[in-house]
Amino acid sequence: MAENQSRAGSPDPGRDVTASEVADYAYCAKAWHLQHVLGKEPSRHATVRQKAGVTAHEAHGIAVRKLAWLERRATNLIAGLLLLAVALLALDRAAPGLAAASTRLFPAPPGLLALFLGFFAGFLLYIGTADILPEAHSRKRPAAALVLMGLTCLGAAFIFVVVRVAG
Repeated sequence: MAENQSRAGSPDPGRDVTASEVADYAYCAKAWHLQHVLGKEPSRHATVRQKAGVTAHEAHGIAVRKLAWLERRATNLIAGLLLLAVALLALDRAAPGLAAASTRLFPAPPGLLALFLGFFAGFLLYIGTADILPEAHSRKRPAAALVLMGLTCLGAAFIFVVVRVAG
């Protein structure tokens, strides 16, 4: 007879129940009864299958913990990116006002202002010749080219009018 049984076949009432026995009972009450009450040991095949199941459950648990860790990191990353996006949008919204305010704090001398205007005029001419004109002469989209040339002429006319009105 098993050492944890009394002569009547029932478990010794004075003996403590181990956590392993509780787990065995929770997993399969019938197998617990066969092993701990009737004293019958599981077959070798059943033991091998149980060990394989335990190993599979442990591997699954590790995979679940890894995925939970990745999910937390992804959530933190998304939250950080959203905060960065909001901060950049706020900075973009404030940039024109900050630039205008900076002209009051750091006034540019008229000679330097002329150099700035010349530089940016040259830069805009470069963009026009390197990007807009080749697109306007493109044969891939003739309708878009006509619209682009029309808008360029309209912009030149607008600047002419503004210069004449400003006098």
